[in-house]
Amino acid sequence: MTRVLLSRFSYPSRPSFTTTTACAPRTAGFTLIELLVVISIIALLIGILLPALGAARGTARAAVCKSNMRQGAIAMNIYVTDNNNFFPASYVYPDESWNGQGRPKNAWTWERQRGSNPPEGYLHWSYFLLDTGSLDQAGFQCPEMENGGHVATNWDDDVPEPVGLAKGAGGAVVDRQVDHMAFAPNEMIIPRNKFFVNASGTGGRNNQLVKADSVVEAPIMVTEWVDRPLLVSDGTVSKSHRSINPLNSLFDDGNPTGYPTGTNLVWTDGGGELGFGIQEDDTVLNNQSPGAYLNKPINLVGRHHAGGTANFTRTDGSVFQDTVYESVKQKAWGSKFYSLTGKPTAINFNGNQWNE
Repeated sequence: MTRVLLSRFSYPSRPSFTTTTACAPRTAGFTLIELLVVISIIALLIGILLPALGAARGTARAAVCKSNMRQGAIAMNIYVTDNNNFFPASYVYPDESWNGQGRPKNAWTWERQRGSNPPEGYLHWSYFLLDTGSLDQAGFQCPEMENGGHVATNWDDDVPEPVGLAKGAGGAVVDRQVDHMAFAPNEMIIPRNKFFVNASGTGGRNNQLVKADSVVEAPIMVTEWVDRPLLVSDGTVSKSHRSINPLNSLFDDGNPTGYPTGTNLVWTDGGGELGFGIQEDDTVLNNQSPGAYLNKPINLVGRHHAGGTANFTRTDGSVFQDTVYESVKQKAWGSKFYSLTGKPTAINFNGNQWNE
């Protein structure tokens, strides 16, 4: 047998794992330039993301306002169905006062609706809708507004006292109105309580309650107040119980009663910085004079959503978002002053822009 002899030198040499070379340790960290670069990138990202996050929050708040208004439209429909198809008034004078304790009675009579500044306080349309059981206090608020809305003329002591305002009827009386009110009705459908001759002014017209089936279109029913409490006041007390008369250029104090019969209700494009008696957003929002727009209440419509817009609910329950100028230009408030007695009550739209 032949033997093959293998030399030990034929095997590959085994590597050595020992070394005599020492590596100097490297200190972990950033240089000053690297830190500045990172900080700059973070600042840039914040600058990009914060406006987007703010816009997203604003959109979400506007959506809550829309949802509340839509639920309010449902509650209004329930009220109308339960009350012989009549819309409520924006406010009436109740039969008796209330101190804020327990559940008040929403009783009122026609004869009590004379005069102004009632010692019993106000019975507001929000309390009529609360009685339907389909809404709570939060349903009348908008989170985009300070405190969710404006206080009543005679607010409850549990409500934080608004700066610069006093109670209208003294400390003991509480209005039957939600604590914070974000929404205002269209006075052409939901009037103030000026139901008697000479209630305001010297003419022959008065307010009247409106039957829902007499409204042959789907005009604006409710919108949002401007987010400026002192503007929604007369400088002393809150006027959040009122409705908004969009046809403001015709009437003193925004109230149509006293306007003579037999005269056309003309809505022209004249007046105001934008036309139709409407002022620019900055003019309104920077105005520090309480009650500056009570005689032109179209300027008390909200401008606190994106693009200076407000939410609007129509009588058919639909909700849309637009500027107050566009709402007037598009004739969305209605073509007839339904809550005004006497004739004519149809609006005579006059001005070139109405024909666009």
